[in-house]
Amino acid sequence: MTGSSAPVVGVVGATGRLGAALCSALESAGASIGLRASRAGWNLAEPPTVVFDVSGPECFDRTVRLCRQWSAALVYAVSAVPDSHADRLRQLGTEVPVVRATNLSIGHWIQIRLLEAVASLGQSLPVLPVAAVLERHPITKADRPSASARELAEVWRESSGAPAADLTSVRAGHPVSDHVVQLDLPDESVTIAHAVTGIGAAVRGALLLLPWVSTAPAGLVTAHHIYEDVIAKGVRHAAHH
Repeated sequence: MTGSSAPVVGVVGATGRLGAALCSALESAGASIGLRASRAGWNLAEPPTVVFDVSGPECFDRTVRLCRQWSAALVYAVSAVPDSHADRLRQLGTEVPVVRATNLSIGHWIQIRLLEAVASLGQSLPVLPVAAVLERHPITKADRPSASARELAEVWRESSGAPAADLTSVRAGHPVSDHVVQLDLPDESVTIAHAVTGIGAAVRGALLLLPWVSTAPAGLVTAHHIYEDVIAKGVRHAAHH
């Protein structure tokens, strides 16, 4: 997908908390919404060129089928992704741009960059820190631990060579979430924390992805890959990459 015309956006999960907020933000930005899909129905005004799926695994088959039919890019922002779905996203990525977005918030990307920075010091430190991950969501959160917490633990393992000592989930409190990585050194600790207090954090991340994915060639990338381009390198559009 390398066209220069304005994208037509589809939102799967349009009546959910994130989907409704995303639709509102797109409308405020003057974007064209061609598809609003929910349990109440898939309301198509115009075939979208970019689809955001912020629903749940139950919509996966239809979303993938329609993205293939329309040659539409897909931003898949459903946190629980079974292996079979991950394989099909890779297959879809051979035909259209596909973005895996475990967590849309820019703060989560910053937290991961900070964690990688600490891990990169591992060989120079007298002792490698012992890492533990704690995540908190309201009781309505289904998957446990969250995909974001698992990602933090995996980033530490890949970057430092050592597994996280613990991965703890708490289901309590108010929306939206807290993710904390505690790094223990002898006689001291360092904490890298990320708190999300409003759904706007995810919406702003989604809007940041839109220009990039609208011009991207076929392929499977992560939201963090795009944030690296857009924020760290200043590359706003994939066609310029």
